[in-house]
Amino acid sequence: MTKKTNYIYTAIVLNVINKVTYDVEIDLGFSHKITQTIHLYNPDSYEDSFEENQTKKENPNVSFIENLLKDILIGKKVTIEVIKDKTSSDVRYLAKVFLDGRSIADIINEYNFSKA
Repeated sequence: MTKKTNYIYTAIVLNVINKVTYDVEIDLGFSHKITQTIHLYNPDSYEDSFEENQTKKENPNVSFIENLLKDILIGKKVTIEVIKDKTSSDVRYLAKVFLDGRSIADIINEYNFSKA
């Protein structure tokens, strides 16, 4: 089981790499900021709605959701709840991401394209 340490920060989204991976500038307080790549955390399986081996060419909806996320996230201030994943030797930062109080994972879940 994943051991979690949670911290809540405000951040600016710099880039949407894919539907679940973002580059953010995290405000640590006291005029300190750090740029970090984070991965969207959600115990619900929104990733299952997209076939792992499916390419953007095979499923254009993957590109649609990524473009949608870029439009609504890049340059915006978000709240992130960071969860440091300690299950592997690689440090991976998972985060629940909220824009105006709304979960980004919930937005992705609304677009369940596997049935479209």
